[in-house]
Amino acid sequence: MKSTIQWLSISTLCLSQLACVSNSPNEPVTPPGGTTNQLAIVNTQLGLGYLRNGQLDLAFERLNTATEADPGYAMAHNGLALVYDRLNRPEKAEEQFKIAIDLNPSDSAAMTNYGAFLCQHNRIDEGEEYFKKAVANPLYTKPAMAYSNAGICKLRADDRAGAEVYFRAALKADPRFPIALLNMAQISFDDQAFLAARAYMQRYEEVSNHSPRSLWLGIQIEEMLGDKNAVSSFAMLLKSNYPDSPETQKLFDSGLK
Repeated sequence: MKSTIQWLSISTLCLSQLACVSNSPNEPVTPPGGTTNQLAIVNTQLGLGYLRNGQLDLAFERLNTATEADPGYAMAHNGLALVYDRLNRPEKAEEQFKIAIDLNPSDSAAMTNYGAFLCQHNRIDEGEEYFKKAVANPLYTKPAMAYSNAGICKLRADDRAGAEVYFRAALKADPRFPIALLNMAQISFDDQAFLAARAYMQRYEEVSNHSPRSLWLGIQIEEMLGDKNAVSSFAMLLKSNYPDSPETQKLFDSGLK
């Protein structure tokens, strides 16, 4: 059975990053790609919030205002790239990603986002290089995100062995990273290592809410292990929480309901 690719959303940003630091109120110090322009900062924060909520028109308006207020603010360009990507305007998205990275070459979040963008457009090798650059930064606080995106990129290229290497690296960096856990459960299931698949699924359940994909995978794992009660439990959750999902239709088609 072929693995189902689980893409990380490239609109996942580290919003806790502050755009500027200062030694004193009178002596602001702006890091590469940062800003002390409050209009740019506020509009970027608002724009990213709108983006997370799927309000793309408002996100575009705020982030565009931020880049106009300070064209040198990398985080605003990164956010604007994500909006363009969601609007299916890849040329503009790539342009903004490149601006963000040129302004701040040490911005691992932007490099991770750009790597995911490249992979989604089947530019696998280019995307992998940006993930490698992201995790090479010792100050990057979310290497598991870059590693997991690299693993998904390998799945897209049908390189399951390469994908597993990256997912294991993600879990070494963060043993509780849910996307890596779910994909390792899928890989283990595909390899018929059903007890390992169950173990990864149990770890996933500890850190994340179930999705239709995870519930359907749980059903398949427990069916192979012969735990009918667990199959029924997963099936009930899938049918009640996601009645119109493709996975629920698969459940009905399988006869496991």
